[in-house]
Amino acid sequence: MSIPHLSIIIPFHNEERTIAELMRQLIKAVPEAEIIYVDDGSTDTSLALVRAGVRSHDLVLTQRNGGKGSAVIAGLLRATGEYTLIQDADLEYDPMDIPLLLQMAKEKCADAIVGSRLLRKQERAFDTWWYYVGGVFCTWVYNVLYNRRLTDMHSCYKLVRTELLRLLPLRQKGFGFDTETIVLLTLRGIHILERGISYRPRSRAEGKNIRWKDGVHCLWLLFSLRIASLFAIQQSR
Repeated sequence: MSIPHLSIIIPFHNEERTIAELMRQLIKAVPEAEIIYVDDGSTDTSLALVRAGVRSHDLVLTQRNGGKGSAVIAGLLRATGEYTLIQDADLEYDPMDIPLLLQMAKEKCADAIVGSRLLRKQERAFDTWWYYVGGVFCTWVYNVLYNRRLTDMHSCYKLVRTELLRLLPLRQKGFGFDTETIVLLTLRGIHILERGISYRPRSRAEGKNIRWKDGVHCLWLLFSLRIASLFAIQQSR
């Protein structure tokens, strides 16, 4: 069997409302991709729905509830594709954008591509203004601290060469995984490209879990990882 171009890791926790439809959309959008479903301790019917609809060449992993980052790391250990992409299970992101990201990666011989929600004109129906402003502010802080020009560091859609992603010393078990991934790629000198994608944010009533504490944690990671990198440079001299 040939190596797939793409592995898609889907961490999910109590997503019975959307997981079956996501599976259908993914199979339609990227039928040749390897899909790795990681159940992060669901207590609803999510796992049963996945097992009922999974294809023979895909994987279903289970673990106790440990957070998005821990589920992604578990899936990454089993990924065999040239590239790996993270897919949330809540249908905020459109799987039809995935082939465009993969095509860009191949054409540009890119190591990492982020799907930016801000580079494509679309309705900004964010549940709360602070969620949007918080994301923009954290990205601005990242750009200042690391001398980069990204527009959307917290986008779920991060397509990275699998072997490169495995080399990163990822430790964040929760939502800090997104921040940590971008920073560690940056510290390795990886040029991160961006491409506009679609985005339909869900509300808290629909299960959105991001809170203001996640934004504070993101800022703490940005500063602490930067300080640690500068200290390491100083020690090596």
